[in-house]
Amino acid sequence: MSCTLGTKILCGFTVLLATAGLCFAESASNTPTILHAASSAVSGRLSDLPLAHPAQGVQDLKIVPPPKQPVPPRNIGPGGAARGDSAQQTHEGPLVGVQSKNSFGGIGANGFIPPDPNIPVGKTNGGVGYIVRVVNSQVAAFNKSGALVSGPVSWDSLWSALGATNNAGDGIVQYDAMADRWLVSQLGSAGSAPYSECIAISQTRDPSGAYFLYSYDFGSNLNGYPKFGVWPTATNSAYLATYNLFPNAGNTLLGAQLCALTAPPC
Repeated sequence: MSCTLGTKILCGFTVLLATAGLCFAESASNTPTILHAASSAVSGRLSDLPLAHPAQGVQDLKIVPPPKQPVPPRNIGPGGAARGDSAQQTHEGPLVGVQSKNSFGGIGANGFIPPDPNIPVGKTNGGVGYIVRVVNSQVAAFNKSGALVSGPVSWDSLWSALGATNNAGDGIVQYDAMADRWLVSQLGSAGSAPYSECIAISQTRDPSGAYFLYSYDFGSNLNGYPKFGVWPTATNSAYLATYNLFPNAGNTLLGAQLCALTAPPC
């Protein structure tokens, strides 16, 4: 992206996302591959989408955490004497004083395990600041006083304009402090190929508004466990994402993939 960050990035995302869309550069090998969005659209306002219904039977949901696994002892190195692990913590540290702030109820259980919660906090401009939370198949926006602004909305409502009407999971929400925008993402498909990633960028700083929607194709490889880095700078004007690729959603890991999402030149 040739635009400098700051005010120009708003021009880049607003104009270019609405027309040509983001470019998607992936590096499965030493030679980068440039891909473009397989499809794009604009969502309705998040505040206008139908509210998600609570999952049935969640009050009976019981989650048993796995037993804690002991750390195996360190072996003696060649020609060395046995030594303990000086970095291993053996007892609890002192209590840290915490000043309680506003607390509020977020999105509850919605029928999926694990919940994969994400909750970024945006800037406060003109006395208004937002918090957006994702729990599996639902997303909701709050103000910094804890009041619900919009939602919770199900993924299939947000992505319906793209034709991605399923809740494929691995939902992510990030806040771009430089552009004052929200990035929301989920898997386009988790059951069968073709696999894809759905990405949305808010049109404004208000997370309850409309979003630019994009879908990127991963073919027969399931793009599992996506992670997004949103920290663009003057020398790194891109959103970065990593994936673990599984051919045909099998148990064999093909490898990790590093991707950069950038806007075309202004």
